[in-house]
Amino acid sequence: MKRIALALALVAASGLVALAALSTPPTLLPTGRSIDAPAGAVEAVGTLPEGLALTPDGARLLVVEGGYKPPALRVLDARTLAELGVVALKGAYGIPLVDPDGRGAWIAGANADALVHVDLAKNAVDRTIELAAGCWPAAVARIDAKTLAAACESAAQVALVDEAPGTLLAAAAVGRHPSALVVAPDRKTLFASAWGERAVDAVDLASRKVVRQIQVGTHPEALALAPDGNHLYVANADDDSLSIVDLRAPSATPPSVVELRLDEGSLTGNSPNALAVAPDGRRLYVAAGAANAVYVLAIGPEASLRRIGAVPSGWYPTAVAATPQTLYVANGYGEGSHSDAAFAPLRARDPNYIGAITIGSIRTTTIPDDAHAAAGDARVRHLAGGVPLRDDPVVRPHGPIEHVI
Repeated sequence: MKRIALALALVAASGLVALAALSTPPTLLPTGRSIDAPAGAVEAVGTLPEGLALTPDGARLLVVEGGYKPPALRVLDARTLAELGVVALKGAYGIPLVDPDGRGAWIAGANADALVHVDLAKNAVDRTIELAAGCWPAAVARIDAKTLAAACESAAQVALVDEAPGTLLAAAAVGRHPSALVVAPDRKTLFASAWGERAVDAVDLASRKVVRQIQVGTHPEALALAPDGNHLYVANADDDSLSIVDLRAPSATPPSVVELRLDEGSLTGNSPNALAVAPDGRRLYVAAGAANAVYVLAIGPEASLRRIGAVPSGWYPTAVAATPQTLYVANGYGEGSHSDAAFAPLRARDPNYIGAITIGSIRTTTIPDDAHAAAGDARVRHLAGGVPLRDDPVVRPHGPIEHVI
């Protein structure tokens, strides 16, 4: 009986949280769109959180912050979002690569031209692997137990590194502005998305050469292997679409495309920028920055995708991670804009103050069932509609404003 009572109490509590979120008026954003208050736990973090990863035991959530304030790796308790530590870095970008044993993580060092390893027991940097000047690593992936790969965004290369000594093994030329990396299940091929080529390059790791260039959508921002290991999902941030690449098909076979728009009216501006496959392999979660939402898609035979619905998020989600019970969302601009009390326009000060005060957030929510996801899709469309104009807005034809200089 005690267990039943506890279960009922938890259900009631979760319902109260959801009702509280709905009873709070939406926050109007400078974009004209709105966001709801979080329905679950929320934690303010640094500027532009844009990479999430869970440790293998599910106990810690790692957050890469790459915005205006000093870059950092923030470590949170995955259950409560309580802060466990913040590791200041010289540069940071992309998704943290957690060690197989969960004791540490590699971070792509961006402007630092390095890969940086953080000891998660001490929450401190314990290793740095210097890369070539001008590399600007945007992603890091593990090839095997000994080898790492880094996407050199500014150099149009993928650097292959021997992890133990930290030495460069080779640099494979790829398309312009590589940004995301995925290793095939057989460890023989590395896939690199190229922002500047509208393509994903397949690099043969034996010859270290591109053996296939797969044309996808504009600005391929994120990659994820389908559960079957035979297909690759690509988030095309500037096309509002997902590409599904059949890795077994002949090189000339184009990927299938799944449109990811707000509604059938083809409203644009969703910006899908991050992907996470559910642990059971039945769903794909897609962070859509401009829609302020995470879309929920069912994974079917041959890695096909069917849109189920969406989960409203904070302002401009940039990363997503999932456990069987919980969805984690990093919101690049947090929970809304606010004023800068220290801003003094007549005094000399840092001109980039907006970047300094626009902090991000991490939200958690219970994994929705299909019905709740469908309702969330409708809510996302509603929030994206903006605020209805007055009948006599100040800015209107023949209104009081004649000239804008």
